[in-house]
Amino acid sequence: MSGIHINDKKVTWEECSSSVHNTFKAYNSKPSITLLPDLLQQIPIILYSGQYDLICNHWATEAMIDGMTWNNGTGFDFGNGTSSPKHLWIVDGESAGLIQSA
Repeated sequence: MSGIHINDKKVTWEECSSSVHNTFKAYNSKPSITLLPDLLQQIPIILYSGQYDLICNHWATEAMIDGMTWNNGTGFDFGNGTSSPKHLWIVDGESAGLIQSA
C-alpha cells in the first residue's frame, strides 16, 4: 500500500470492493455501448481488455463490439462478407496479444 501512498491502517484493501463499484455507478449513467457509436464518429477510441482479466475479459468486449452498430456497420464486419482481421501486437520484439481495428 505504501507504493500507492495509502495508509493501510485506515484502509483495508479488497480485491473487488463493492464500495468502489458503487461509487463509479452513477444514478442516471448510461451503458457505454449507447455512447460509443456517437463518440466513434468523432474520435478514435481504444478498448483494451486483458487476456487474463476475469472481471472485464476480452470475450465480453468482443461480444459488445460484435453487437454494436457504429460507423455504418456492425461490429468489425465490413458488410461484404469480410471482417477486420486480427493482428499480433508486438512489444519489444515479443507478442503481447492481438489487436483488431476498423
